[in-house]
Amino acid sequence: MTASFAFPPRGFGPGSMPPDNEEGLQYLAMPSGVHVYAAHTPEIDDPARVRPAIGLLEQVRDLARAWTPGHSTIVRRAGLDAASQAVFDDALGEGEVSIVLEDAAGRIEVQESVFAGVWSLRAARMARVRPGPCVSRWKSRPFRA
Repeated sequence: MTASFAFPPRGFGPGSMPPDNEEGLQYLAMPSGVHVYAAHTPEIDDPARVRPAIGLLEQVRDLARAWTPGHSTIVRRAGLDAASQAVFDDALGEGEVSIVLEDAAGRIEVQESVFAGVWSLRAARMARVRPGPCVSRWKSRPFRA
């Protein structure tokens, strides 16, 4: 059955509008707090102690300035002690995306930083896994045609 033009649409008529003594329509409040990037400077008590982290951050800054489309660079953070590592991670911050890849060979953690195009990767090797008996049997038998 189709709607007839003789009947008013639903939502109109008595009871559908607020009474005269009430204020007009009440709207939900719109979100007001929007998270935007704000520069963050880590608190460093002794800059000389974390000089390797500062040097690595300067290197990342220079590489980001020189970046061109289609190119990528990996900066190794080997040699950073725990304090320098903490300052480096604090300065990069954490973006919204993180990925964990894990299998028998190891684990790779990927974390987006607060800077566009700058990602942090950590890799850890797992202990060597010896194949079980069924894998050994599979390797010892050739495929049959």
